[in-house]
Order: sequence, then C-alpha cells, then structure tokens
Amino acid sequence: MSDPTKPWTPTPAELRAEVERLTRERDEAQLTWHAANDRAMAAEAEVERLTGVVRDFVGSAPHWRIFLTTRERIHADGLKLFDEAVTNARNLLETAGMRETK
Repeated sequence: MSDPTKPWTPTPAELRAEVERLTRERDEAQLTWHAANDRAMAAEAEVERLTGVVRDFVGSAPHWRIFLTTRERIHADGLKLFDEAVTNARNLLETAGMRETK
C-alpha cells in the first residue's frame, strides 16, 4: 500500500493508462454532448417548421372563412369550431412570443 503522505509518482505505464482513460472519458462526453446538441437542433428546426405552419394557417384563415361562409355555406357550429381553431392558433403564437407574420 502506498504512503498517503507522499505524492503520487506514477510509472510511465500508469501515466499512459491514465491518459488513455481520461481521453476515453473526454471522447464519450463529447459524443454525448454532440448527440444532445443534434437532438436540440432538430427540435428547434421542427418548432420553426410548425410555427410556420401555424402562421400560415392564421394568415390564411380570413380567406378560408370567407370561402366557408359564401361558397360552402358551412353550418354555424362548424364555423364556430373554425373560429375557435383560429383563436387557439393565435393564442399559441402569442404565448410562444411569436408574431403572426414573419
């Protein structure tokens, strides 16, 4: 057993093993970080894509509403559901702190 009061003086083989161990740990940590970063970037891209879809929906809704009331003569209940969907989409953009149009 080594003396705890004396500094550790590793052999060259022990130093190489320690360097290899630390290098492995660093590489594993980098791989984990890169994988998490890739997932985060993919999630951000998906959020941006879906935000664009919601913006398009909210931007086109007035035109769709005119079409639904004049050409399709949608039932009042259906029109109410459509209006609620538009309101919910606007609230979603507002809650997320995003504008309706880019």
